[in-house]
Amino acid sequence: MCIEQSSFLRVLVHVMHFGESNKLRIPCLWEAMAAFFYPSNEKTTRRFPELASLKPADYPSENCCSSAIRLRYGRFGYYTGGDLPFDTNYGRDPWRDIETPVANVCGPVSVAVANHHGYFNADGAEFVRSLHPRVFVILSWDSAHPTVNTLATMFSKAIYPDDRDVFATLVKEENHIANKKTDDLRSRNGHVVVRVDPGGSTFHVHILSNQDESDRVVASFGPYTA
Repeated sequence: MCIEQSSFLRVLVHVMHFGESNKLRIPCLWEAMAAFFYPSNEKTTRRFPELASLKPADYPSENCCSSAIRLRYGRFGYYTGGDLPFDTNYGRDPWRDIETPVANVCGPVSVAVANHHGYFNADGAEFVRSLHPRVFVILSWDSAHPTVNTLATMFSKAIYPDDRDVFATLVKEENHIANKKTDDLRSRNGHVVVRVDPGGSTFHVHILSNQDESDRVVASFGPYTA
């Protein structure tokens, strides 16, 4: 099951088996129609202001309209939210912080894909605190992915004290030089495959070579407890 994919990078979640007692559930938490989806009671809440009240230059960006999905299988939970930001235009537009209320709706997960490639305007403290993942995956490919402040937030034990591993699909050399925290990444290059064990109580992370189409496994991590 391919969850995130581009021409260069991918994150793959593979559920090895699920039966009637452990069905795969994939609710949509946030849609571009500016509504949250609450899995417990299907309540929706509008986030964006009426477009008629905004100048065209102030319309929500495409990033704000990314879809966010939470996947659950047994105890395992997986979050991916595209390019959702928390930037509020220096406090002028609180409604532009999409990732914080989405993370609050989502709740804790086992694996979280960093919003917006780990860029400076995403993956804030409240997002990290609400998701509380055992594993972060950063879909990085640019010289600015991830930024120093964002990576520090992901690793912060002040936000939550538990252990966490962070994987990145590609950290460029110039980023590695400037961002010393990238030394703490479990992997800085390669496709990331999350393989969930039957029942959803444990999972592994495998790194596949991105140098060719062989999908050769170059490193494996786990088991992690979901």
